[in-house]
Amino acid sequence: MVSTTRTTRISLILFFTNINLSNAKFDDVKLSGVEFHNIAFTDGSIRNACLGNLTIEDAAYDGMCIEGIPVTELLRVYREHNGQNNS
Repeated sequence: MVSTTRTTRISLILFFTNINLSNAKFDDVKLSGVEFHNIAFTDGSIRNACLGNLTIEDAAYDGMCIEGIPVTELLRVYREHNGQNNS
């Protein structure tokens, strides 16, 4: 008797709106190509993550730290070094 194995891949495009995931935990999750809009990550954390080519724009950075360094301070020093204003 010959045994065959068939693998089927399913691709899904999901759209969530008005979802409350407060206190949810995610482990070993692949989010390549994901987009977040109007998201509150207040008091959250991202650990052991690949953030290559990740873009953050039009965000509130007050209280946000990267490796313990306040992001607002990193941006201020970067802008001063590159002759940019604070806008």
